[in-house]
Amino acid sequence: FWTVGFAYSIGCAVYLSAFLANLHPRDEWKWVLTCSASLLRLLLFSPLLLAVVVAAYPEVLRRFCPDIAQQTANRLGINLGALDNVHPKVKELAHRGISIEQLLDFYTKLNSDVMPHFDPLKSTTADVVYQAIIPLSRYHDPA
Repeated sequence: FWTVGFAYSIGCAVYLSAFLANLHPRDEWKWVLTCSASLLRLLLFSPLLLAVVVAAYPEVLRRFCPDIAQQTANRLGINLGALDNVHPKVKELAHRGISIEQLLDFYTKLNSDVMPHFDPLKSTTADVVYQAIIPLSRYHDPA
């Protein structure tokens, strides 16, 4: 199986090289732009559009066709009204988070100031929690 795949890849590379070698110089940029546009469409725009549609569809369905959304939720065993009766502390905890910048700052501190012996391959989550997160989250009185 691997041999056939490798041979096919080599064949495609040779065919592409022969094609590029025989291109007229004025057609090279046309081909490069066309190939780049195709790759962008295939690898970036199509998946991005699909992700937006898949993410937006349930929200649109819930807002404009609540009866269909409720029927679907019932079939799946999901209680859509359960989220309305949540304790305020649960909502507060659910919306806590940190930005990417804060996460990268923490990681930088982790390797230098807070936990200089940190090794990403050996340190466990418990090590980081007890030796870095808890000490950093203690309240320090500035007075």
